[in-house]
This record gives sequence, C-alpha cells and structure tokens, in this order.
Amino acid sequence: MGLVKTVMLVMLVALAFLQYRLWLSPTGKQELWRVQTEVKTRQQDIQEKTLRNQNLEAEVLDLKEGVKAAEERARGELGMVGNDETFFRVVESDKE
Repeated sequence: MGLVKTVMLVMLVALAFLQYRLWLSPTGKQELWRVQTEVKTRQQDIQEKTLRNQNLEAEVLDLKEGVKAAEERARGELGMVGNDETFFRVVESDKE
C-alpha cells in the first residue's frame, strides 16, 4: 500500500506543478495566448491560400475550356483544320 500512495502522491505533485505552470505562472498564460494567436494567424493564411488556389484552378479551367471552345468554333463555323488532321468532304448525290 505504501508504493501505491507514493505513486499517487508523485502524480498529484506533477499534476499540481503542470496546472500551476499553465494557469498561475505568468509565462504559462502568455505562451497560451501566443499559441492561440499563432493558430488564428495560420488559419487566416490557410483560408487566403485556399481561396487563391481555387481562383487559380478556375483560371486554368477557363483557359483549357477557352482553347477547346475556340478550336470547335474554328472547325465548325470556319471550316479550319488542325496541323495533324485530314479534311474529308462527303458529298451526297441527288440520284436516289
């Protein structure tokens, strides 16, 4: 029984020391506030970078779609052919 009481007493002293350091020590509260401020700053930074990434992704998609749309329009409306393409014209006859 003496060993159990000794271990419990050591654990209680360690807990009291840690609680004192966190709540009653001037450096404990300052450290806590500093960490909280840093967390808020990093969260704002992450939000800004996430928004920037979303804007860049949208811009890349617009550029890709814009090129494809321009190529489709050039083929369909202007009859243009790409460098690696071959143009075939199918003419239907009126003899049926």
